[in-house]
Amino acid sequence: MKKLGVIAHVLSLFTIGASIAVLGFMSAEAKDFFDIQPTEECVRNIEQIPVEMKIETIELPIIAEDTRPTREERIAEAKRIEAKQMDVYDEYEIALMAKVVHAEAGNQNAVGKRLIADVILNRIDSPLFPNTVEEVVNQKNQFAIYQWYTIDDLNAVTDEIVDRTDNEILFFRTGDYHDIGEPAYQYGDHYFSTMEN
Repeated sequence: MKKLGVIAHVLSLFTIGASIAVLGFMSAEAKDFFDIQPTEECVRNIEQIPVEMKIETIELPIIAEDTRPTREERIAEAKRIEAKQMDVYDEYEIALMAKVVHAEAGNQNAVGKRLIADVILNRIDSPLFPNTVEEVVNQKNQFAIYQWYTIDDLNAVTDEIVDRTDNEILFFRTGDYHDIGEPAYQYGDHYFSTMEN
């Protein structure tokens, strides 16, 4: 019996506490909307609550825009770091290759972009061409270069630095195979060729 009395007392305190919370801290607009009028007893109970226990309203800062990098940007950054850690090409060279990829294959899918990066990398590795990125991409009438690139272009370059798709292709054109080299295959808008055997 004593336990029931304690439980009833706790429940009544809980009910009073909930009433105080709802009625005492409800905005005037909410009280008008619900047409709730606190009782005199409720008002007295609210007034007896110590000031430090009352809930204060705080304004949170408004964040205009989420400035965190997107998933794609984080992946591109990780690939760029991985490619750089291989200590083969610096950031300038990687960006230069990405600009060529954008100029030559900006409208192609990821594989099409990667194959253009392969042509650049394969030429650097070939004794038939200069052995630096800048010299290869700046050879007369060989590549177009834009002043910008996208994350997809950068990913294509860094992917190929880490794991090359095709180690043989050295030439490409749109419309038909290049006069120089052995025709290999067409992918997307490009016709790729290897060196003649």
